[in-house]
Amino acid sequence: SRFRPRSCFEGPDAPPGLAKSFRTPPAGPSSVVASLPVSEGSDSGPTMERGWLTRMDCLRHLQQKWDGASRWYDFATAGLEVLIFRRLRSQLLKSAAGRVLEVAAGTGSNLAHYPSGTDVITVDLSSRMLLKARQRGARKVAVMDAQHLAFGDGSFDTVVSTLGTCTFPDAVEALREMPSGVTRVVLVP
Repeated sequence: SRFRPRSCFEGPDAPPGLAKSFRTPPAGPSSVVASLPVSEGSDSGPTMERGWLTRMDCLRHLQQKWDGASRWYDFATAGLEVLIFRRLRSQLLKSAAGRVLEVAAGTGSNLAHYPSGTDVITVDLSSRMLLKARQRGARKVAVMDAQHLAFGDGSFDTVVSTLGTCTFPDAVEALREMPSGVTRVVLVP
């Protein structure tokens, strides 16, 4: 049978309906994230012979998903951007100061709203989203998992994550990973 990753919830944290679909891994539960069976005829998403998703498989799946979405993301969100997000971004980001870490920066929609004088480092799991951010003016970018950031505490004055937290496999872990010692946090789940 064939399997396709559908979720990045870990076993005990999975919603009750999903937990029934989990299988016991052949070697140690620590690296298994999730697996759900898919019918033979399915042609969407990556498939695997065995039904075990590791954390890296999950991240690769998410990375591929957002790399693909980079082609249409700005178009799909344009209406909401004009009606709601642009005004909110402007209001929320005016308090950003100093060295700024933007986690899950996506295509860089926030870049135009940072006050002058800020030094913004944008990180995202998707390299293609970051290419779009570069086209919008991002100077410092890094492909990085929000749950494993490569920055130490005290590295930033402001940490920002807008509309990305809801896409993290484990939002609580990602929030714990964000550097401490910041004076401002702008978080829009």
